[in-house]
Amino acid sequence: MAITKITEQNIPEDWYWSTLGEVSDVIAGNPAPQGKEYFKNGSYPFVRVQDMGRLGAKVHMTETHDLVNDKAIKKLRLFPSGSILFTKSGASTLLNQRAILGSDMYVVSHIAGAIPKESITSKWLYYWMKLIDFNSLAHATTLPSLPLSRAKEIPVPVAPKEQQEGIVEEIEKQFSRLDEAVTSLKRAKANLKRYKAAVLKAAVEGKLTEEWRKQNPNVEPAAELLKRILAERRRNWEEIELAKMSAKGKEPKDDRWKERYQELNGIDNGFPMLPKKWIWCRLGQISDVIGGITKNRKRETYEIKITYLRVANVYANELRLGKVSKIGLFDSEIDKALLRKNDLLIVEGNGSKEQIGRVAIWDGTIDPCVHQNHLIKVRFYIEQMAQYVLWWLLSSPGRRFVDEVASSTSGLYTLSISKVSNLPVPLPPLDEQIQIVAVLDPYFSSITESHKIVETNQLRSNRYRQAILSKAFRLTFAN
Repeated sequence: MAITKITEQNIPEDWYWSTLGEVSDVIAGNPAPQGKEYFKNGSYPFVRVQDMGRLGAKVHMTETHDLVNDKAIKKLRLFPSGSILFTKSGASTLLNQRAILGSDMYVVSHIAGAIPKESITSKWLYYWMKLIDFNSLAHATTLPSLPLSRAKEIPVPVAPKEQQEGIVEEIEKQFSRLDEAVTSLKRAKANLKRYKAAVLKAAVEGKLTEEWRKQNPNVEPAAELLKRILAERRRNWEEIELAKMSAKGKEPKDDRWKERYQELNGIDNGFPMLPKKWIWCRLGQISDVIGGITKNRKRETYEIKITYLRVANVYANELRLGKVSKIGLFDSEIDKALLRKNDLLIVEGNGSKEQIGRVAIWDGTIDPCVHQNHLIKVRFYIEQMAQYVLWWLLSSPGRRFVDEVASSTSGLYTLSISKVSNLPVPLPPLDEQIQIVAVLDPYFSSITESHKIVETNQLRSNRYRQAILSKAFRLTFAN
């Protein structure tokens, strides 16, 4: 809530308006001790901004990551139990984080504390401060900051002590009910995630199509499908090589040039058993795996500019195209870099296990469009296979293979064209792939809709908290 005109709001006759500086001592925290010697064998809690972030929905700060020692506290000011903490500098200022100290602690300088005076209780002041939006108070700079002089001017309604305690009790009763509802929402969200994972796993193991296989015994086996794809792949390579030689004015004298063709090694054994007519193959056997465009400043001067996708545009089975830019290309780069509908996009990653291997199918929304080098493009020889392979890579067994090939001895996670090409894929007959996708679509439409409902209710719970506080303090509006 912005503080503008707050004091014009009606409050009960036995209440009065004051300011934060009048009802509490507002004090800045301490410069953080520099050097390990101040933390060695430490026993005194030292609150940092990160500790505020870790609180979540908790009211009281009861523990900290860092502990300082006797040498450090000689130069530090102690904040008493019951102080209300709020971040006052840095981006976290705008997050409106608040906490009540559960015991005496030392506090870093990016945080300030309001130490309540006799007229007001800690919880009353804490819950009131939860209504104040620091976005309207902080200096609008690259690193936001809230001057304590401004903080001291924040209006505070003061009720008689008995009313403060009764109102706080009612707030916490309402919050407790809300917490139970939020816990149920989180449980529902987790159940949806587990259900989705179980359905995906069953699909890529052939369990969802067991009955279908009995009713369709004469489909082309996956081994024959792979043989057809590999033959087409070789033909394409030969056509490209002949075109290259022709462009240079050369003609092959014999077939020895064909020996340059390299085929990925298949998968013979060592992998889980598959249903009849399924086989294991490598992703690079059924597709072309292609890298993207490396961004640099020189490209800003190129005449040809095309919209391109970045890592930030690709998530798990989701394209986020709200923010896209253009990149300069040479004419000779365009054919290789252009995206086609049903290309699979895989995030190469930058060492983060959470980011690595996010995968989605390009839907052709933007045309023309290319992709940067941190996205790997997978173009299938049979486009219909893209959706099945997407589900495989999103499944728990598929994800394990991605993590295995992406990990390194240094602890960093990254993919490459060769790693993606070598990813194992359990390949069903093409007709069965199409059936698996058809079976999964209604499942996931229902799961997605349920997930949206849960997300919406979680967002509502935050608004309910603000509404509860506004009502408790007799306010008629809340921003």
